[in-house]
Amino acid sequence: MQKVGIIGDYIHPLEALSQEIERREIMVIDGVTMMPKYHEPFVYPHVVIALCHQGRVRLSYDMKPIQDFLPHDISVCYPGHFLTTHETSDDYRATLLVISQKCHETLHHRLTYGKNMVYHRNPTFHLSDEHYACMQHIIKLMRDAGNLSIPRRKDILVSALDLFSLMIDEFRKSALGDNADSNLFNQFFDAIVEHYKENREVNYYAQLLCLSPKYFGNIIKQETGMSAGYWISHYVTTQAKMMLRSRRDLSIQQIGDDLGFDNQAIFSRYFKHVVGVTPSEYRQDSSIEA
Repeated sequence: MQKVGIIGDYIHPLEALSQEIERREIMVIDGVTMMPKYHEPFVYPHVVIALCHQGRVRLSYDMKPIQDFLPHDISVCYPGHFLTTHETSDDYRATLLVISQKCHETLHHRLTYGKNMVYHRNPTFHLSDEHYACMQHIIKLMRDAGNLSIPRRKDILVSALDLFSLMIDEFRKSALGDNADSNLFNQFFDAIVEHYKENREVNYYAQLLCLSPKYFGNIIKQETGMSAGYWISHYVTTQAKMMLRSRRDLSIQQIGDDLGFDNQAIFSRYFKHVVGVTPSEYRQDSSIEA
């Protein structure tokens, strides 16, 4: 039997422990058996690193095709991305390492912790048995350190987080290969994540990567089958769709402002040109596919 919705009065630990996460800043949560929501996008306000022990979750990430989160998989999800859960198996068990938004903002420029762009594209990879055991040991260390009542508890946790980030980067390279981040598209995607609010022109990204616009566009087309302009507009509208559906407390003008558009009219024209409907129509009609 597959869980396809919230059962009974179940409250996901990320919701139940939200105040505790803010207070402790770095926290390990064991025994997670379900996901916060089903069949609708949700966004973590924190950095959430999930380690799957057993079972599976079927989900999609930032509008990408459905994929399975399986035993010995690890996922590094940063704020601003959204997940849609489709199914969770009855035997699903996972551990979460949660870093509060405040702590993330403080630490994201650290030398080891700052190398996070690769996880914006694809947050999940599979661990070997040896690497899975190592992750369990370092998470146990962070769990035990987090429960200490000593003045420098956070300093110890931050040092452990540095070690954790070094290990996970190395394990990712081992799982995906040394050249996993070397092709032009990956560099391009990282640049979009960093700069999409300030510029949405292909020429801008070609210049960032020190290439002529024509050569840059040809290589992206060859690598992905889609134009560079497509990937820019796809990422921008993906962020817009997420906010329109999950941040109903924000007006369309506020969403457009957050995404870097000069005014609501420009945002609406851009969105309709790419998606085919206006932001208002997309927000009001839940039957429109994400």
